[in-house]
Amino acid sequence: DETIIVVHALVHPDASWGAMMGATVRALDQLAEGIRRRSFPVRVSLEINRHHGVEAPGTTYDSLLEIARRVGNTEVGFCWDMGHSRSSVLQNRLPSAPPPEFVRKVIHTHVHGLSPEGDTHWPLTESSSHIASGVSQLRRFGYDGTYNLELYPMRWGPESAVRNEILGSVLCLQEILDGRRENIGTDCDPG
Repeated sequence: DETIIVVHALVHPDASWGAMMGATVRALDQLAEGIRRRSFPVRVSLEINRHHGVEAPGTTYDSLLEIARRVGNTEVGFCWDMGHSRSSVLQNRLPSAPPPEFVRKVIHTHVHGLSPEGDTHWPLTESSSHIASGVSQLRRFGYDGTYNLELYPMRWGPESAVRNEILGSVLCLQEILDGRRENIGTDCDPG
């Protein structure tokens, strides 16, 4: 098994896009060089983030691809946070599907749903079709890595049945991965 470190591109409300891009590339180059010099069995995965109101590298497929082109180490891959991508799609900040160049470089994933208001890290529900689509795209390019279910129950509110939401999300993801849930149309009920 390999260890994957997931990192985010720099985001700062007072920095220019170019400054954030440059700082991200320098940091990744330094990190990759340190890992290489020490022969650590680690890969670096740059995560796609959702748009937070700041135009920043790391929130679009094209900007991540540009970072990857600028970083000298070919071992740097991407973490496809499918919930972040879906959030940005709903904000009209990303196309509905990533380009093949992005999908080819995915070495890790984060999987979660969205609340009705678009908040991230919610359980998988009937509105989580972006996960089935993402898994399908990854499989076309031979991805066989981890599908990391990344849920934040503290965001769900006091009326949430946390146990059922988590177990239902596990069930949904397993059914997607097993090919038994191509098109999510009902909630996953763990029983």
